Amino acid sequence: MKVKLIWDFYGDEALEYAQHHTVHLTEFISANTKYKAKSGYETVNEKNHAIAYIICDKEDMIFFRDKLLPKRAEVSEE
Repeated sequence: MKVKLIWDFYGDEALEYAQHHTVHLTEFISANTKYKAKSGYETVNEKNHAIAYIICDKEDMIFFRDKLLPKRAEVSEE
């Protein structure tokens, strides 16, 4: 099972913040090669809501959750 850890961004610059946060998430993943994960971002609402996320195995979720403090999580289809 895969888990998607999510950081929400709101406002006129939400997408830019989500893109920038994804850079840091990617760096964190690269520095912790023991854990397999991928990061990304997407627009939820074109006007004011975007997210950055990490998709990881359920077994690795606790590590990422405790280190990075996401706002929420959901089961991933990927």
